[in-house]
Amino acid sequence: MLPLSRERPRCKITIYIHTMLTHFFRLVAQVNNDEITIEDAAAILSSLMTDDEHLALLQGNWSLTQYLSDNKASPYPASVVSRVGLPGIHIVDGVRQAFFTEFPSPLGRAASFDCHLEELIGEAIGIEVQAHGGNVYSGICLNVTRRSDWGRAHESYGEDPFVISRMGSAAARGARKHVMVAVRHFAMNSMEALREDGKITCDEKTMNELFLQHFKEVLYESGAEAVISAGNLVNGVACAENPALLNGILRQRWKLDNLVVASDCTWPVKSGTASIKAGLDLELPFSAGGRTQAVENALEHGTLNWSDIQVMTERVLRCQLRYYCRTIQMPTPDPEKIRCQRHIGLARRSVAESMVLLKNENNFLPLNGASQIKLSVLGVLADRVSTAHQFDTASHAQGPPGTSPLEELRKRHNLSVEYMDGSQKTHVINSALAANVIVLFIRPSSKCEPSLKRRRFSDYFKSRKERSLSQQREAMTGFRDRSHLTLDSSDLETAKAVLSVAGQKTVVVVEAGTSVTIPTFIRQKATAILFSSYGCRQYGKGLRDVLFGEQEPSGRLPFVLPDTEQQLLGKESTTSSHEFKYDDKWGYRKLQREQQKPAYPFGFGLGYSSFTLNSIWCSHPIIKSSFDMTVNATNIGTRASAVVIQIYASRRSRRDSASVSIISRSLIGFAKEVIKPGENSEIAVTCRISPLAEFRSSSSKMVVAEGEYDLFVSQYEGDAKALTSAFQILNEVDC
Repeated sequence: MLPLSRERPRCKITIYIHTMLTHFFRLVAQVNNDEITIEDAAAILSSLMTDDEHLALLQGNWSLTQYLSDNKASPYPASVVSRVGLPGIHIVDGVRQAFFTEFPSPLGRAASFDCHLEELIGEAIGIEVQAHGGNVYSGICLNVTRRSDWGRAHESYGEDPFVISRMGSAAARGARKHVMVAVRHFAMNSMEALREDGKITCDEKTMNELFLQHFKEVLYESGAEAVISAGNLVNGVACAENPALLNGILRQRWKLDNLVVASDCTWPVKSGTASIKAGLDLELPFSAGGRTQAVENALEHGTLNWSDIQVMTERVLRCQLRYYCRTIQMPTPDPEKIRCQRHIGLARRSVAESMVLLKNENNFLPLNGASQIKLSVLGVLADRVSTAHQFDTASHAQGPPGTSPLEELRKRHNLSVEYMDGSQKTHVINSALAANVIVLFIRPSSKCEPSLKRRRFSDYFKSRKERSLSQQREAMTGFRDRSHLTLDSSDLETAKAVLSVAGQKTVVVVEAGTSVTIPTFIRQKATAILFSSYGCRQYGKGLRDVLFGEQEPSGRLPFVLPDTEQQLLGKESTTSSHEFKYDDKWGYRKLQREQQKPAYPFGFGLGYSSFTLNSIWCSHPIIKSSFDMTVNATNIGTRASAVVIQIYASRRSRRDSASVSIISRSLIGFAKEVIKPGENSEIAVTCRISPLAEFRSSSSKMVVAEGEYDLFVSQYEGDAKALTSAFQILNEVDC
């Protein structure tokens, strides 16, 4: 026990302490029976615990040896106090954890523009986390892909904060049906190599409008219980020790009671005392080291007060009580739910909905599955199982192997398949000329992928004093940001050779973890182009489904595919001291302002049919925080197909209220619906005005200003065929 002198606050219902007692789940039952409140139950538990047990609530329960030997096979345990029956928090870390069903990467799932599907995936993940012994899922990344060279762009839902908000909320809602959810990384953590020591500067207006508002929306709408702190600095202060960010914005301005967690041993809290004062509740995964000793010393010397600890421990207790109060009657999922056929089928469906059809000349796809086809399959990726686990530490699913696209294509009875990796160009051309159909796989260049060969963990500690944190991390893992957005030069040589003689029968398949540059000759000469982010172990099956029309590639780009990489990258505003300036100039917003056209715009994607948008109707001519629109769309093709309605808005120019804005359009709503051939459908789209909000420093509020706003109802950003309308806000609206 620590030799601390303090007066413990008396619980207002101390009488229960001597009569009911000490078991956590008794208190859960009392709360559910409306005998006491969550706050009272937390106070009772707090009053029963020793000083050491209070401090133990704020850290993990693993030793370094346990962490290294487990290799993320088990959830991280934390805040377990067996003496009072406190079950603790058991966190499954990362986007795709070992042994679970592997779904397409979040960037791929964002391309589905299907919040219902994402909620189903979130629920499946929650079931498997709980069946595996976890009660917190921390794999929902809300960071904005502000630059496509980010090494973990595939972990994010893309470049648009509104899409991130909608998809993140859906995933969190689904997972919370079974477990708690922690969203990551709070905040502005959109780099890999410098994720621990990057120094981000950003003005207050931009930070609140584009980098924080979608966090607030996900936390409010989904009820997610925790946020994972970022490792970088924001405006000179480490995120884990940033009182303005944690206690200021999260708790005081947003009035949220969420836990804040530092979950990765490679992100050491730099000052234990500062992290406590700032509002960092949990430091994981270790039970000793980190800030523990520093906090004990600070308490002994009076630089920390016990009341600072009490606030955090009761927040941890309330979090656990809330979770078990809402789930105590739920049966624990059977371990057989992990990688069950339903979840595997969901992953396979998600592969197809994540694929983006960029070109389909003369309706070349889908292929006729009833006829005999001589198929030439080219490229290294054709013979590999798609997975992102080799590209990042947080996505390393294990378990039964998947199948490659080549294996799945060879299973079709009416296909004669010839495969070549592309290394022998003469044979490749002969194969292409002899084939009825060519499927050519193109990978990103090594400069466009963030992984190197994984190092031994011991390498992390070599010459540690001589390295920056980013150098230490790369020494251990090889993970880094991208230097270019180009495709593999060898694959491009193969593509040039094949497309020059057989472009009219070639389907190009590009799989990448970020936006890439697709050369003009491919865009012009290939008859069909498919793009996807990292698929998963079901990628081979999903691609086969798409090629033969069993599923439609109904994805839309959650980012811009540039004409040249300079359109997106440019020169990063940085100095030798690892400083970066975050602004609002990225993705489609950047291209709007510069009036540049990308190769393929944000939200673009074809399907196996075509649509016309006929009319729009707005339910509320005077807008509050949200409104509903109805869009009439017609499928003018011959197949049932999914249309994705996208609604953009911009504030009308103050200089000329009659002019239609041509820049600064923001996505405010989208909806996806399958329509049968020749039929009309009235598609309901819920629009939110929060993407139009401006930050007012005088009141520290996000406000949508009064005035007139233009609407653009389209099938992608910048669609020349967009239907236009307008709406008015009579009185400014707080968001």
